[in-house]
Amino acid sequence: MNQLRIALLGSPMVRRDDQPVKFATRKALAILCYLTVEARPVARASLINLLWPDSDNAHGRTVLRTTLAQLQQ
Repeated sequence: MNQLRIALLGSPMVRRDDQPVKFATRKALAILCYLTVEARPVARASLINLLWPDSDNAHGRTVLRTTLAQLQQ
C-alpha cells in the first residue's frame, strides 16, 4: 500500500512508503504543498500567476504542465 506523508512545519518533507521523495524543482514541491494546504481544486491560471507571474500565458501553461507531469511520476 502506498502511503504519502507530507510535513509542512519547518522545511517541507515528503515521504512515500517511508522513503524521502525528491523533486525535480522547488516549484514542484511548492505546488504539492500549496494544493495540500488548499484542499480544494485550484485553477491552473491561479497556479501560473502564483509561481510564474512574469510569464506569458502560453509559457506559464507549458511550464505548469511539465511540472505537474513531474509530480505525477
